[in-house]
Amino acid sequence: MPLLFDNIEQDISQKERFVVGQEKTMKEMQDSIFKLADYCWVLSFVGKQANSLSAMGSAFNSERSEQKRIHPHVTGAGEVCVQISFVAGTIKAIEKSKMERLLFRITRGKTLTHFSENFQQGKEQKVVYLVVYQHGSNIRDRVQKICDSFMGSRFEIPDIGDPLFTELSRVRKQI
Repeated sequence: MPLLFDNIEQDISQKERFVVGQEKTMKEMQDSIFKLADYCWVLSFVGKQANSLSAMGSAFNSERSEQKRIHPHVTGAGEVCVQISFVAGTIKAIEKSKMERLLFRITRGKTLTHFSENFQQGKEQKVVYLVVYQHGSNIRDRVQKICDSFMGSRFEIPDIGDPLFTELSRVRKQI
């Protein structure tokens, strides 16, 4: 009798370890799918905002060419080229205003923050953010540090244009 109970106990503990392992694997798979879905949302939002970003660049370039037309004596040597960079990711929807205020305060108003409409993921409401700023290592480090401090994901975005849409279609296939 004791051997039978020991055998049953070993069998139950083995099956319990199997079930716990399966639950852990399923949780990791779900987290991986959520991360891919977040990346897909981010790429879609950045793709929609790409027209605005390219419009900002073309407006800046047309303003410079207009200044050259008005003041033809200005040479190209004195021109200042401004590059914009951006950071994108997802956060919980309730943290949206806190992030916006913190970015404005820490960067002294040198960033533009755009948010998408809320979307449901699991049991949480999330939102995609896009932070646009003038290229520079100091401000980039500050922005990334702030974005990483929130409960969400920050993603490296490929160049705007064809690489972005190629990556978006690849991620959709993977999901």
